[in-house]
Amino acid sequence: MKRYIFTVALFLVSLSGFSLHTKGGWMYYEYLGPGIGNPSFNRYKITLKLYMICNPSSGQLDPSINFSFFSPSTNGLLENDAVSISDNVNVQNCFDPTCNPCIANLPNICYKIVTYDLIKELASNLEGYRISYSRCCRIPGINNVVNSSNVGDTWSITIPGTQITTMAPINNSPKFIANDTAVICADHYFTFNFTATDPDGDSLVYSFAPAYDGASAAAPNPGTADNPPQSVPYQAPYNAFQPMGAGVKIDPVTGIVSGIAPPSGIYVLCAVVKEYRFGIYIGEARKSLHIQVASCVPIQATLDPEYITCGDFNYSFSNLTPSSNITSYYWNFGDPASGTTDSSNLANPLHTYSDTGIYNLILIVNRGQSCTDTARSIVKVYPGFFPGFTWTGQCVNTPIHFFDATTTVYGFVDTWRWDFGNPLTAADTSQNTFHTFPNSGSYLVTFTVTNSKGCSGTVSAQVPIIDNPTIIIGFRDTTYCGLDTLQLLSTGSTTGTYSWTPLTNIINPNSANPLVYPATTTVYRVSFDAGGCTVNDSVTVRPKLDLSVNALVNPANICEEDTTTLSATSNHSPITWQWNPTATLLTPNAQTTKAFPATNTTYTVTAHWGNNCVASASKAITVKALAIPNAGPPVAICPGATGTQLNASGGDNYLWSPALGLSNINISNPIANPATTTTYTVSVGVTGCAKKRSDSIVVSVRPFPPLSVTHDTLICSIDTLQLNGVGNGSFLWTPNYRISNQNIPDPLVSPQVATRYHVTLTD
Repeated sequence: MKRYIFTVALFLVSLSGFSLHTKGGWMYYEYLGPGIGNPSFNRYKITLKLYMICNPSSGQLDPSINFSFFSPSTNGLLENDAVSISDNVNVQNCFDPTCNPCIANLPNICYKIVTYDLIKELASNLEGYRISYSRCCRIPGINNVVNSSNVGDTWSITIPGTQITTMAPINNSPKFIANDTAVICADHYFTFNFTATDPDGDSLVYSFAPAYDGASAAAPNPGTADNPPQSVPYQAPYNAFQPMGAGVKIDPVTGIVSGIAPPSGIYVLCAVVKEYRFGIYIGEARKSLHIQVASCVPIQATLDPEYITCGDFNYSFSNLTPSSNITSYYWNFGDPASGTTDSSNLANPLHTYSDTGIYNLILIVNRGQSCTDTARSIVKVYPGFFPGFTWTGQCVNTPIHFFDATTTVYGFVDTWRWDFGNPLTAADTSQNTFHTFPNSGSYLVTFTVTNSKGCSGTVSAQVPIIDNPTIIIGFRDTTYCGLDTLQLLSTGSTTGTYSWTPLTNIINPNSANPLVYPATTTVYRVSFDAGGCTVNDSVTVRPKLDLSVNALVNPANICEEDTTTLSATSNHSPITWQWNPTATLLTPNAQTTKAFPATNTTYTVTAHWGNNCVASASKAITVKALAIPNAGPPVAICPGATGTQLNASGGDNYLWSPALGLSNINISNPIANPATTTTYTVSVGVTGCAKKRSDSIVVSVRPFPPLSVTHDTLICSIDTLQLNGVGNGSFLWTPNYRISNQNIPDPLVSPQVATRYHVTLTD
């Protein structure tokens, strides 16, 4: 049965009041087995190690502190437990010049490590527990933290819950090795060990991480820790992932920090070690330190533990701790087959190895002098190693498949590590793996791979993750003319490919808008793929050959010069309409139109559905002709006459006006006897039509014409007399007795007896 222990390490400095000027630390836990009081609980030992100055004041060294227990999901406080000091030791480097005669300005490094332990029984749950302690403040003047004397520290560790795996709570957290008095000289190469051990044999992965802030200068020792902890404010150009600048890295496999040290000063350095069990993230531990970089000058020959060239046979070497006090170099490349080039006196030689294999490398600086130093390493030459990876898919909330694409000429690929920027990544050390991204965006995926010859390489790529696409179908279900083809309409929300099924009776099935011509009702389904992100939809198509059309007219019987309404209906849509004849229609291409025929007319509507489905219907309109009025020719009467009869025609009902001088205004032939010349208008209609037409006649009343004739006279019986009539018009003399011409104004007469001649003048 496993036992668990938690430990935290902290660094403290300064003596101002009760403010704990921390210098770092870490927390860890150990599993001790089932609970003693309750076997269903788990028993843990939680340990906090604090780093502080070697001679703290009584106000800075807290004999008792609180461990705060929180819910990781809600950040809610569960309880505070008081914890007492269990150990109190000083860690000191040797700063006497005799210890390191070849380092000028050797710094004095002393830490007090204070340990707090708590035995705790906890019930298993899904989310686990977060244990934290916060204290303020850090030492002033830290190079990579803004206003560090007002910045505190929080130490935290999380016990996993059963939602990871049912056995996740049966676990020991990684435990850092305490070796923190390394001498680091400014602007020189150094190494610093953040290596941890794991009692469970879990796979460990190291990285830099944000150091935590905590508490405040106003309340440096709160009873409850800050939760969730927040990052300290880093001073540019430094940040959580380059805490000592771009030239300092941490090995993700060993936890060794190395590189060229920044300028002298104090730097907050925080490393996190993540543990994976069978590729599943279990938990992590973090250690933060205040690293002192001194203005010392070492005379060192420093090499990496090993060098490997996996691209070609060439390698350029340099001393990792250069110094102006180094006056000579001697390199031996361990490659006698290369001839005279097997050694070099250059500071930065380039050597071309004669073959593949493992070579012993030696560097001696200041050879034969009092401050000389020698370094040894091995060089592996195995060119032809090219790391790489590919992936398929790009959809949010969909597993993206990542593939190892590494090639190697020598050996075989034997380790893999994927970094998706998510601490809960599953299958982190698999060769090929899946990962699901919860949000759209561009993600930097980093892949580290090694082979059996020791070649190691890291490649990165931005992986675009897009939202799942959408597709809009132009119509959901539709019928169409079975003699035609129908174009389906779809629009995807982004660029992608279309696939329609079934593949029968369809043209261009891989387009957004294919043509279909099914003989029976068919459901066409479209799959829209935007780079592996797929959305599906469908449309039902029903072929029809039963086009019908009805024509309606209202009213069907009209009078000449009236209009009526024609309309049509059909059992399908959309329809193209055409009415004929068009000459007496207002809108012959509309479903409803106005007709104004002058004679009886039959109208036909033709319905076109699609291109080839056609149906027709007809409606007849009866047109009753209006009257054709004729009032007759103008007439004239003489004063005092008995009148004249008018004779109108063209209809079957009449109305005269004005009524003055007419015997009857409602008949066709009234007697007109006006006192003066009058124009009479007759409105003539036909039965059934309200509209009438009119005509007019002028009845003139003329005065008698002026007339003068010869006076009575005597003539001899044998004589002839000329009569004289004066006037304009036609003359008629009576009697017709011994007269030359009755119809002239001045005829000759020769009566034998006394005769009275009368003349009538008519104009």
